[in-house]
Amino acid sequence: MNIRKWKSNNEKLRQIFDTNESNNISKHKVLGLIWFMEIDTLAVDLEKLCQQISFDVVTKRTILQTLASVYDPLGMLSPFVIKMKLIFQEAWKQSLTWDEILPASMLHEWKKSVSEIHLLRALTISRYVFDSPHQVEKQLHIFADASPKAYGSVAYIRSRNLDENICISFLYAKSRLAPIRDKRITLPKMELCADLEAARMRCYLVEKLRVKFDSIYLWTDSKITLYWIRSSKFQKDVFVYNRVQEIQQLTANDNWNHCPGSINPADLLTRGVSAQTLLSSDQDFETPMTAVDFCLLTIPQSTTQSDCAVPDNPIQIERFSQYRRLLRVTAYVLRYVDLLRKRVGFKEYLTADELRRAELFWIKTVQFEVFKEEINALSNRQLVPKCSKILSLNPFVDDDGILRVGSRLGESKLEFDEMYPVILSKSSDLTSLIIIEAHEKTFHRGTNFTLVYLRKRFWVIKARQAVKTIIHRCLLCKRMKGKAGNQPFAPLPKNRLLASRPFEIVGIDFAGPLFVRSSSNESNRKAYVLLITCAVVRAVHLELTPDLTTESCVLALRRFFARRGVPNVIYSDNAKTFKRTTLEFQQLRTTIQSETFHNYLAENNVKWRFIVERAAWWGGFWERLVRSVKDVLKVAIQRSTLTFDQLYTYLTEAEFVINARPLTYVSDNERDLSPLTPAHFLLGTFPSSLTTASFQEADKNIRAKWKARFRFADSFFKRFRTEYVQLLRSAHHGPTKFTRELKVGDVVIVHDSSIPRLFWKLATIERVFVGRDNRIRSCELRLHNGVLLKRSIQHLFPLEVN
Repeated sequence: MNIRKWKSNNEKLRQIFDTNESNNISKHKVLGLIWFMEIDTLAVDLEKLCQQISFDVVTKRTILQTLASVYDPLGMLSPFVIKMKLIFQEAWKQSLTWDEILPASMLHEWKKSVSEIHLLRALTISRYVFDSPHQVEKQLHIFADASPKAYGSVAYIRSRNLDENICISFLYAKSRLAPIRDKRITLPKMELCADLEAARMRCYLVEKLRVKFDSIYLWTDSKITLYWIRSSKFQKDVFVYNRVQEIQQLTANDNWNHCPGSINPADLLTRGVSAQTLLSSDQDFETPMTAVDFCLLTIPQSTTQSDCAVPDNPIQIERFSQYRRLLRVTAYVLRYVDLLRKRVGFKEYLTADELRRAELFWIKTVQFEVFKEEINALSNRQLVPKCSKILSLNPFVDDDGILRVGSRLGESKLEFDEMYPVILSKSSDLTSLIIIEAHEKTFHRGTNFTLVYLRKRFWVIKARQAVKTIIHRCLLCKRMKGKAGNQPFAPLPKNRLLASRPFEIVGIDFAGPLFVRSSSNESNRKAYVLLITCAVVRAVHLELTPDLTTESCVLALRRFFARRGVPNVIYSDNAKTFKRTTLEFQQLRTTIQSETFHNYLAENNVKWRFIVERAAWWGGFWERLVRSVKDVLKVAIQRSTLTFDQLYTYLTEAEFVINARPLTYVSDNERDLSPLTPAHFLLGTFPSSLTTASFQEADKNIRAKWKARFRFADSFFKRFRTEYVQLLRSAHHGPTKFTRELKVGDVVIVHDSSIPRLFWKLATIERVFVGRDNRIRSCELRLHNGVLLKRSIQHLFPLEVN
């Protein structure tokens, strides 16, 4: 018979086989898998699938077609395929029809997964699972794991040859999705399903493989299911009982062991990973050496049923945030132990004795961990060691075995706990819970109040330091008494100190509304003041606008540009600060953010810069002038209601008065120069009156002397630098309370004047913005809902939590 369809990884045998096929082919398809003969590895055939994948229309039908095209009998791609199966299951949950296009979120996940399929062509496993034909020891290891979405198991073979070389090879894997309908299946029950899958896999592999294993190990990271499997007690839950019965029939108790969840390789089957992660993970199917060897080291010498019994103290203190909750849980556990031992009957509510018993249990446990030598010495009527920290407290052990402070107040009428308080260490988790409860019972009043309440029953070593630490971390105290961030006053920017023409650098703000009288019999209408001030010479320009529309604001700026020149930079409040309840400020925000407004600025080569949201003091040089304008108008108008023209006239006169205000020191000496005012830079002289006649009747000699002394415009700026700028040196100087520097990742409370302090939101610092003095001035924050916002540090209350 002419032998055909034969392939071998041995080159000599391939030459002997008389076939029509070329012997140079390095890979061959066998039993649906790809066999790389030269390196003797197997891989899943994905060539046709990669060519047929289409992203045009993705429905539930196309997903099923793709999943059916993946032929992977050994489960090599299970960690990746499980992600695609979860998408298919989600389509069933949303009751999508077979030809209905997937929603956007599911479609994105599907395309992301399918685009990685071509990478899996590089995933291979060894065809021969042993290192050599002569093996001294052969072990079968099966790992099981589960999650709320899926469960599965994976098998490895661990072999050792004559040279003591260890070889661990992937053998088989299988995964399943969690059922959709049954909501009663908890995570321990899912873990039990994974263990059942591992037990069935053991029987299948032992039956089908012609290998005699020296030992078989089944691993699970669930201690609950391990206890169910090893327990001989009848399970009341039918779901648990049926599966435990089958597991016990298929396997022996000695086969089952516990594996830490962090190194369980079956974890990849339950959560799903990307193709790149599967190829590069240290815990993939090709390199489970660490997991298997580590688990073997954790197996005790004798694995009996008592090894997995419930430990003496299954409750972890660090998982509790309240002392009373810890006592209640402990009391229920102790009651359950008594019920198992048939000491007591069933009770509906906890009693004071049960809570007292739970408290004594924890005090004994914590004291014995810290003061073991002292308790043993006092119990045996010996002296306390000289190195003990409690030697000065004259300690003793009471009848309940509790270590207490000795006292000279035995004849007083105080309570026993108050005369002889319980000794606790400040580093214990139990002590932290007790301090937190004392702090809450005193309504967060402070260190002294908490200490007084605490020492009625307990004596904590270095208690003041421990209480301060707890109070410092208390979130409610931070909300109610926390201090906002603070920094010294920032240095003035360069564009406020260097000489420039008037209104080259300006700040802009709106004031109002003001009510004007209509010419007809209609009701009074509103008008608004557009204030523009020079950041250098502190001159002011006022425009009256009939409303807050884009057209009115642009026309006001056009009048300003025509009369004062086009500025280079305009500063203003952030547009988001106008989120008010009144219609006017909502309309103003819309105007400033409109495209027409910004197009007009761009055409005139004007840069518009916003300050940080809600930090009005950042724009102090225009906010102060808003107040000055309001003061002048209050005196001028008083209770009158003017027409638009009358109000515009008064506003122009107010502009004159404000521009005539002194910027430098006003001297009493008649020989000194007159004070420098913004009008000097606008008019070249100091206006003496509002009327035109006053200018004509001014002393011509004085004006001539003035012009002779300041012949050039630089003369004003010389006085500006020598007099006005020097005055700015001492402005805003005062003591500053420094707070700790904020950094990225810190959790802060965000100040919000519109709601009570208890309702202020928490946020995480994403970015920090540093000023010219290298100090943090503002931060970008992320709220719990993902919204990003920017606030100054004066609005942030750090929690010192990251």
